[in-house]
Amino acid sequence: MVGVQTEAIKQWVSPDGVTINYGLSEQRGARLVVLVHGLASNMTRWTEFLCQTTLREDFALLRVDLRGHGQSRYRGKLSHEQWVRDLNGLIRSEGYKEVVVIGHSLGAQVAIMFARYYPEMAKGCVLIDPIFSETLRGRRKWLSRFRWIFRWLASLSLLANRAGLYRREVPVRDLFELDRHTRKFLQDNSGSNIAELYLNPTDDLKYLPAVIYFQDVHEVLRPIRGLQGIACPCLLMLSGGTDISDTKLGIDVCERARDCEYKVFNVDHWLLTEQPQEARETIDGWCLEYMRKGAPRRRRELED
Repeated sequence: MVGVQTEAIKQWVSPDGVTINYGLSEQRGARLVVLVHGLASNMTRWTEFLCQTTLREDFALLRVDLRGHGQSRYRGKLSHEQWVRDLNGLIRSEGYKEVVVIGHSLGAQVAIMFARYYPEMAKGCVLIDPIFSETLRGRRKWLSRFRWIFRWLASLSLLANRAGLYRREVPVRDLFELDRHTRKFLQDNSGSNIAELYLNPTDDLKYLPAVIYFQDVHEVLRPIRGLQGIACPCLLMLSGGTDISDTKLGIDVCERARDCEYKVFNVDHWLLTEQPQEARETIDGWCLEYMRKGAPRRRRELED
C-alpha cells in the first residue's frame, strides 16, 4: 500500500489540550489536500484512496481523525466550528497556507464550513454527498426536525461520563477492511442494501463513545448554509440512488453556487465504498485540472 507506506502518522495538540491524530504524506512545496471523514468514521476511510491516488505527485496529502474519532480521543462538546478550528490549527502547524479540502457527508459539511471561515486558505472543495437540510427526504427529513433530541442525549451522556460512567477502551474501526468485506458481502448477497450495513447505530456505537455519536448525528442534521458565499471552486459528487437526500435538489444547490461543478453517481451515499475507482479518478482529475493547471471554471455537469 504505497499511500500508507509513505505516510507519517503525527499528532497535534490543540490549545485546549486535545491530541488530534493525523497522517501526512508530504510533498515539499506542494499545495495541501486535506481528507475529512464522515459521521461515526475515522481517517481509515481514506486508506484506499491514498493507496491509489495520483495526487501525491503534485500535492501533500493529510487525513485526520476528527476530534472525538479514531485516535483523537475526546468526550466533550463538539460542533462543526470546533472541528474547523482544529483543522486550521494543525494545517498551520505544518506550515501550509493553501489547501484543497475533500470531505464525505459530515466531512463535506466541515469542508464547507472551513471554506467559509478561512477563505484565504481554502483554494478548492470536493464535497462527496454533503448533507443539506433542504435536500433531506423521507425519515431523515423528519428526523432533522427533532435533532435537539440528539443534543439532549449527548448532554446526558456527558453527565454520565463526568460521573465516571463510560467505556475505558473503545476500539478503532478499520474502514478499509470494512469496505472490503462489505463489497464481498454485497456481491454474494445481491438483494442486500448497503444502507442496512452502514446506517446501523448499534454497530457505530461499538466504535464510538455515545457522547460523540449523538453529537455527530446532531451536527449532520443541523442546517448549514449551502455553497453561497464560498469563493473557492467546488466539485459536488452526488449519489443518484440514495434515499437520504434528493439528488435534484442537490444539483440545485450547485447551480446556486458561485463556482461549482457536479457529477452524479449511481450509488447509495457511500461512493468511496461502492465505486472507489470512479470516485478516485474523478477527484484526481478535478484537482489536477482546476488546481494545478488553472483551467477556466464554470457551473456545469462534469463530463465522464
